[in-house]
Amino acid sequence: MNEINIENDNLCTILQLCDSAFPTGGFSHSMGTEAATQHQFISDYESLKTFILSCLENAGSSCIPFVKVAYENVDNLQKLIYLDSLHNSSLLNHVSHRASKQQGKSFLTTSYEVFQLPQIKELKDLVDNEKIYCHLPIVFGVVGATLKIPAVKVGEMFLFNCLRTITASIVRLGKIGTIQAQHLQFEMQHTLYNILSRHWNLKPEESYISCPLTEVLQNSHDTMFSKLFFS
Repeated sequence: MNEINIENDNLCTILQLCDSAFPTGGFSHSMGTEAATQHQFISDYESLKTFILSCLENAGSSCIPFVKVAYENVDNLQKLIYLDSLHNSSLLNHVSHRASKQQGKSFLTTSYEVFQLPQIKELKDLVDNEKIYCHLPIVFGVVGATLKIPAVKVGEMFLFNCLRTITASIVRLGKIGTIQAQHLQFEMQHTLYNILSRHWNLKPEESYISCPLTEVLQNSHDTMFSKLFFS
C-alpha cells in the first residue's frame, strides 16, 4: 500500500476554523436575522433564502476585498493597519461595526492561542493595546495566510461562516428545525463561489453594500424591545 502524504494537507485546519465550536463569539450574533424576523421581512422559507442571499452578497462586496488584500499583505503590518482603518470607516452600520470588531478580536486571540502562531503576535499586541480596531475580515485573511491555506479557500471559508451563522441563528429563533436548516445550508452553498468570484478582484477602496435593505434591517437590531442575539 502506498504511503499517504498529508504533509501539506490543511483540510483539518479548514474544518476546525469553520466549526461552530471554534470559540470566536459567532454564536452570539445573527447577522441581522433576528431583526429581519421581528420586522417580518422573513416570513417563510423563500423569504429566508432571499435574506440569506442578501447577507452573503453584502459580505462578498463589502468584506471579501479586505480578506483578500489582508491575506496578500500578511507580512506588511502598516498595510494591515491601513486596511483595518479603511474597513472601520466604511462600516456605516453601527451594529455590524461593533460585531466585526468583537469577532475580529476573538478570532485573533483564539487563533493565536490554538495554533500557537508567533507570526501574529505583533498584531495581537496592537489589539491588546487598543491601537487598532481589529475587524474580522482583516484578521480572517491574516490567519488564513499564516496557516498557509490557499487564498481563494480562505474567501470561501469567510462566506461559509456567514452562511453557517445565519442558519444556526434561525434555528435558535425557533423558525425552522435543525434538519431543515442543514438542508437550507446545503442548498445555499452553491452560491458561495459565485459570490466570491464576482467580488474577488475588487479593491478594498471599491467595496460596497449590495443590498441596502438588509443593511437597514441589521442596523435596527438595537431598537428591538427584546433580543436573543448581540447583532
